[in-house]
Amino acid sequence: MNFIKGRKEEFINFINEITKRDKIAVITHTDLDGIASVIFLEEILNSINKKISVLKFADYKNDIIKKLLPIFKKEKISRVFILDLNIDSLALEDFEKLKKQIPTFLVDHHPIDTRLNNFKNIIKADSFNCVTQIIYELKKAFSNSKEKDWILVPTMISEFSYKNLENLEFMKFAHPDITEREILSSEQGKLTMILNYALIYYNDSLKKVYDLIKNRELDKLKKVYDVIDKEIIKEKKNILEKSEHDLDKNIYFYFFKPKHRIKSLISTDLSMKYPNSTFVLVTQEGKDKCFLNVSARNQSMNKDMNLLLKKAIQGLDNANAGGHVAAAGARFMKKDIKKFKENLFSSSN
Repeated sequence: MNFIKGRKEEFINFINEITKRDKIAVITHTDLDGIASVIFLEEILNSINKKISVLKFADYKNDIIKKLLPIFKKEKISRVFILDLNIDSLALEDFEKLKKQIPTFLVDHHPIDTRLNNFKNIIKADSFNCVTQIIYELKKAFSNSKEKDWILVPTMISEFSYKNLENLEFMKFAHPDITEREILSSEQGKLTMILNYALIYYNDSLKKVYDLIKNRELDKLKKVYDVIDKEIIKEKKNILEKSEHDLDKNIYFYFFKPKHRIKSLISTDLSMKYPNSTFVLVTQEGKDKCFLNVSARNQSMNKDMNLLLKKAIQGLDNANAGGHVAAAGARFMKKDIKKFKENLFSSSN
């Protein structure tokens, strides 16, 4: 695997420099890639007899590090890993501040922020190589264990890594029934959906679902499948029937308040069925009444979702956006939804 920035040797050195006295914190994304990458990182740390002292699951919010720094100081954290969080785009100043205070290593596959110029202890890969793949490759220098390897292919499916031919061939070698066209109906595709639905259902207790996935307790994960599936089917119908649709740019815009955090799965599913259309789903989720969350998808790759959402949040207070060409997310204040929509539909992207 080729890295855009960083070297395997730098990561190996960072691990080997960890001492018995060090306390380790990990910040990772809330999706399957974030979960699975920590599972492999834990295997690496176990190989040097170290454990994670603080594990935090985080959404794409620009105040992540500000909120966690006091916790790290209280817990006397002396090493930090950040996985799959695009932190250079979300909170560059706070990220650089953290690096000055605590040795920190970032492993990510989101586009590099143009403001970032210090690449020490950073590995960045192409978007189609998910973070779990990166950690899996790095793990080979520390452990021969294959106990957790079952999680790799479902995560690659979830992250659309199979869109890259080399990745698809890797997946097919282990699972010959996989084809790009019918990938979600394969056994690994079905497993992917079970894991993703569980993450949505247990969003408020991610450590629980993390442990269930790590221990491969699939029977417990399957129990919540039908609950999420029914809500997704209902909301997909609403989106197709009630969205605001810009015919010229083929953008579907829809605001709703789901019971569970299903917007990303829905936008992904609809964009796979209608690959030339752009789906922008905006939701109010959980207890936060001030901010709205966005999921944007277009599988044709003819429109850049990362750029589209960055344009859509221009001029908005306390907003952030980032992601990949085919898939991106954003967060902005609820009071700015009208301006967000105006920016979105007026964008030339």
